[in-house]
Amino acid sequence: MRYIFLPYSVSSPAKLLSGFDAEGKLSLALEIRFCPEAPEAVFSYPVGEEILRFELDGKEFSPETGSEPLSRSFPEPYPRPKLTFSPELGWLNDPNGLFYLNGLWHMFFQHNPVGAVWGNMHWGHAVSENLVSWKEVGIALFPDDFGTMFSGSAIVDTENASGLGTAENPAVLLFYTAAGGDDARSRGKAFTQCLAYSTDEGRTFKKYAGNPIIPPLCRHSRDPKVVRDGHGGYYLALYLDDPERSYLLFASRDLLHWEKLQTLKLSKDSECPDFYPLELDAATKWVFSGASDFYAVGDMENGAFRFDSIRRLQSSDTGYAAQTWSDAPGGRRVKIWWNRWIGIPEKGPRRCSMSAPCDVSLVRIDGAPRLSAEICPEIFSAFPQKSEYDPLSGKTEIPCSPTCAVKLRTEDPSSPFSLLLNGVSVDFDGRFLSVSGRKYETDVPPEEVTVFFDGLNFQLHACRGTLCVISAAVPETSGLVLSLPENSRARLTLFLF
Repeated sequence: MRYIFLPYSVSSPAKLLSGFDAEGKLSLALEIRFCPEAPEAVFSYPVGEEILRFELDGKEFSPETGSEPLSRSFPEPYPRPKLTFSPELGWLNDPNGLFYLNGLWHMFFQHNPVGAVWGNMHWGHAVSENLVSWKEVGIALFPDDFGTMFSGSAIVDTENASGLGTAENPAVLLFYTAAGGDDARSRGKAFTQCLAYSTDEGRTFKKYAGNPIIPPLCRHSRDPKVVRDGHGGYYLALYLDDPERSYLLFASRDLLHWEKLQTLKLSKDSECPDFYPLELDAATKWVFSGASDFYAVGDMENGAFRFDSIRRLQSSDTGYAAQTWSDAPGGRRVKIWWNRWIGIPEKGPRRCSMSAPCDVSLVRIDGAPRLSAEICPEIFSAFPQKSEYDPLSGKTEIPCSPTCAVKLRTEDPSSPFSLLLNGVSVDFDGRFLSVSGRKYETDVPPEEVTVFFDGLNFQLHACRGTLCVISAAVPETSGLVLSLPENSRARLTLFLF
């Protein structure tokens, strides 16, 4: 393996880096913001030995190369998260291909490995033993002649339905969108749904020879989500970027051949479907959600998803494109969002991060099933310091750290309160819960409010987990100020890193 070294600055204009093999075939096409004079980062990109010649905007180019990635530090304009995932270098967006196998949580993600801006979509790959400490293990999927690597999902084929593994050594299957026409190599092609598989527990992947497994349906069909149907088969949910912004539901017995079942819509939502079962009152219900967290709870009846109403789990513009892990131990359903860092100026060697992972479940509120999300307990166990304050009344000021979490529980859930954590305000007036002035109506009393701050990640969960706010903020101060009505009683738990 060899690496080419590409100095980068966000302020530089985009240029096309092309690589050609011995026959002159275009084998590499990357948009780079090349800046050798004053780089914000230097990216190390792996290239195969078959690439013999390079061009930069059509002119001969000889990049600096090496047998190992270049190690060099650059100034950090923002605090990097300590307990949630961000890439070492480059751009991150949608979580992809989430699965658990043999003690490891695998997380893939949309990734630009040669810039801290969107583009050049690959699948990055990180693993964790505890959902807190993540290790990047390289690029799993590279662009090819079908297109760049857009979002998708994963499943461990323990039944060997695909025949790509064995019963003793099940294959890990990645379902992804090949974004035809999104780079120079795939010019003129449409989006298709493709498959890659691993027979070494997710360390390396090979693209399926029969790709695409779902041919073009429209210009931009994308984001396949695969899940077991509970009866020996599988469902695949897909976004269809047509004027109606529809979702499609497919079924399969072998994970290779798919039959369309249904077209459905999720109010104003689009992109990145997630589809999974959850237990409620000893019965199995199905949850279908989109990238903006509109969701429906219903039943699968005669090959169709039936539901009554559509709700929204969180209303933040920053948390987006959430997905849940497949094959999680103990029947857990763990969800994670891309934090888009909206409102944060672009600079530095990396861009965007993941939220804290959350356990999701169904709860009944006024007789109706609602989706609930609470930060996974592994996050709180990772804090080295924990302090209890009980009882509290009036105004309380407590020293704090940039990475911290607060759990606040009041005796009267309808009682107002005000909380200022590292410069971000959280206020409740008896009906609305506001974050930095943005109001969220609460139809469930906020008996317990959890606030989490890590790097630029800000996260709030309240109202039995039915309200989830994911945002991004640069910590302005370091401290906690809690204001309660006099003679009220509240209990606060503070976690510090």
